[in-house]
Amino acid sequence: MSRCSMPKKVPKGTLLTIITQNIVAFGFLHGVDGWVQTGYVSSFGTMAGIFVAIMALAIPLAMYGEKIRHRTALWRVIL
Repeated sequence: MSRCSMPKKVPKGTLLTIITQNIVAFGFLHGVDGWVQTGYVSSFGTMAGIFVAIMALAIPLAMYGEKIRHRTALWRVIL
């Protein structure tokens, strides 16, 4: 049996994912209201900067992702 096959934990994991997504979305939309009041240009610039910063995290993963996966595959994780 695979370690990934844990049907009893799927509903709890799905619920946790949905709750976390809704909390982040609420916080983001609550903060966007203040940004839009300062002007659409500055709001777009701020959101574009955040997007570029998050997407820049993909560069190290593209370069070192295989090495990271091989090293972490040896970790003993207790679930």
